Parts: sequence; structure tokens; C-alpha cells
Amino acid sequence: MAAKDDAGPDAEREDAEAEGTADPAHDELMKRLSVEGDALINPQFPFGGALIRIDRDLFEPSRLTISTFAVKPYDGQLIAGQMFQGAILLPSADEPFEFAVAGAIKTVDDQFGLRALFQSPQPHAQARFAQHLMAVRRLEEKSVRPPPPPPSKKRRRA
Repeated sequence: MAAKDDAGPDAEREDAEAEGTADPAHDELMKRLSVEGDALINPQFPFGGALIRIDRDLFEPSRLTISTFAVKPYDGQLIAGQMFQGAILLPSADEPFEFAVAGAIKTVDDQFGLRALFQSPQPHAQARFAQHLMAVRRLEEKSVRPPPPPPSKKRRRA
């Protein structure tokens, strides 16, 4: 019994999964952050499955750009003008990609939710983040753009 206690949290998670008592929130997070093959995004979720972590809370963005994000609805404790340290989590085929962000809360209200500006991340993280946002935009364009009309068949006059 003592060996099981010394095994650590990974062994506890495996035991919980075997017994069917795994944390459903963790399972949902892993589902959101895992993609198949070499895909950059998970198309089942807004913004390709990206999540924002502030303090210990995870939020789904309602808007996400290279330097801003919005969360609506927001029911946290941050206030306008407050500085924050957080992270952005991006889905990945092998392991979720997470990078730190620091910024300032611009507004917090019922109409817009929480809106924030953040500093540019490190160059390698910024490049990965830009790739993610471009893949999301391409997916959105494909789903919004109507298919081209079929070519018209003109009859030749005899």
C-alpha cells in the first residue's frame, strides 16, 4: 500500500482512470487541446481550441488577436486597469503549447466582458501563436465563403 502512495500524481490519475473516476474537467481540457495529425487547430471549438489562463482559471476567448483578447461572459475578480500574468494554451498533436503573457485589463463590464491587451510573447511563441491564428482565419474563411457557382452551360445556336 505504501508503494502506491509513493507513486505520485500520475499513478493516482491512472488509478482513477481505471476506476472510472477521472476528473471530467481535465478530460474535457485534453479533448480541446488535442488535435490529430499535424493540424494546428481543433475546429470543434472557438479560436481553434485556444484557452486563456489567468490565475488558476481557464477561459474561452470570445476574441483573440496577436495582442488582445476578450472573454465574454466574464465572472472573475479582475478589474479595469489591473495588470495580470497569464498564459495562452494552444492545441497540439503531441502536447498542448502554452506560453506566458503579461498585460493589462482594459475593460470589464456586462456588455463586452473582459477585454485585455498583452505584451508580445517570446519570438518562438509569437511565431507559433501567429500560425495558430492564421489557421483559424483560414478555417473561418472556408466555412463562411459560399462555394463558387457551377460553370454555366451556354447552348450553341444552330
